Amino acid sequence: GGGGGGALRGEMSQNPNLNAKQMAEYYYLQAIRYNNQYAPAWIGLAELWREQQQYARAISCYKTILKFQPASAETYSGLGLCYTELKQFAEAERCYSQVVGMYRQNAVALANLAGVYYEQGRLDLAIQTYKEAIKVDPNFPEVYNNLSNALREAGFLDDAISCYTTCIRIQCGLPPTASIYRGALPSLFNSPAAVQRLCVVYNNLGGVLKIQGRVQEAMACFQQVRILTPDSPEAHANLASAYKDCGKHDYAIVEYRHALNLRGDLPDAFANYVHSMQCICDWTDRESLFLRLEECVQYSLAMGTLPPVQPFHAMAYPFSEDLALKISKAYANHCEIVSHGLPF
Repeated sequence: GGGGGGALRGEMSQNPNLNAKQMAEYYYLQAIRYNNQYAPAWIGLAELWREQQQYARAISCYKTILKFQPASAETYSGLGLCYTELKQFAEAERCYSQVVGMYRQNAVALANLAGVYYEQGRLDLAIQTYKEAIKVDPNFPEVYNNLSNALREAGFLDDAISCYTTCIRIQCGLPPTASIYRGALPSLFNSPAAVQRLCVVYNNLGGVLKIQGRVQEAMACFQQVRILTPDSPEAHANLASAYKDCGKHDYAIVEYRHALNLRGDLPDAFANYVHSMQCICDWTDRESLFLRLEECVQYSLAMGTLPPVQPFHAMAYPFSEDLALKISKAYANHCEIVSHGLPF
């Protein structure tokens, strides 16, 4: 044993430029060379390659483990994650179903399976399986957020709002009846990852509230995101959009300017900024604003993306008839594509 270890250290010392992951890969492979049924090494190697997005190599490792550990839930979970990333959802479903079959009371396995159903557009199954995961773990915020997304897409907007709200309360450690709209936030949000997760839910909730016409509550959500991430251009742009939708163009303009100062290449925010400027009859830099807006539209059309100006606005702007027609055609094509995915 001692001689072997010395040989390994000797080989590694000849490669001083290897980083930590390369060293880990090297030692996992050496361990497998000595015992090709040593599961921890295979698992470590598979997870290392999965993290590096080398999914084919990771899948090969996981499949090797199953040859000598056919009932390994950890292995099926890893395989499922790889197939999910590769969008091979039928294979991912098979793997996650194996794990759920072994451990019916595993909330993570149920959530993973529900996620595959969601990606496949099987919303009824996704909703049902997310609810099963919540029964197992009632304080699993990510599941509440994902369930809310599925409910929103299935048209159950009130249920989606309720789930998003519960998700926020869990993440903030608030009691069930506490308001989620407040300036003071828990100290746990010193963690950037926790802040990001919370902002995602507030943005999702704000979007559904806007759809329902509950603009004041939507604004409150976007204000929370701005408080949490004051340097995020998207936070300012979302709040500005909510202000615009309820006719508060002065407030919208302030937020759009913040967003565009933080990040100049936000064509939708810029188009909405120009729109709000017109609504309050502020003609400051009007000519240069419309020249820049036309450039944004022409770029979007050239790239095959939806222009930031909608057809009915284009007709009121100093655009050529030809450009207005191109904008209308782009939106018509988009609507046709969307209609193919509707259930009728």
